[in-house]
Amino acid sequence: MRPLYAIDVKGKEERVAVFEVLWKLDDTLTVLTTVTALPQALPNRLRLTHRRLDYLLDGEHRFVTVGRGPDNEVVVLARTASRRHARVFMRDGKFVLADESANGTYVRFEQQEEMMLRHEETVLLGRG
Repeated sequence: MRPLYAIDVKGKEERVAVFEVLWKLDDTLTVLTTVTALPQALPNRLRLTHRRLDYLLDGEHRFVTVGRGPDNEVVVLARTASRRHARVFMRDGKFVLADESANGTYVRFEQQEEMMLRHEETVLLGRG
């Protein structure tokens, strides 16, 4: 058995370690590398702004839903928005945008071209 990484598990405060059970050791086994230092610190906060309202994601508030429905944290008043359009959440120390809509979600990172997600995810980096 060897340790792989830790993951977030619903209902658990702490991350849960994942292990791999090895049935046999031979030359086809993938050799795991160890990370001694991260190249740069990952952001621990994300600020979303919509209609002059700010939504902060951090260690305590780890996700936000976006959509036309009143049960979303970020309510978008557009008929082209789905009732539950998208989610923004933290996974493995990174902020992720996941499209869950019928029409797709448009994303533009600072100084890059706009891209469309349709039932896809992207890691949010920098500003946009």
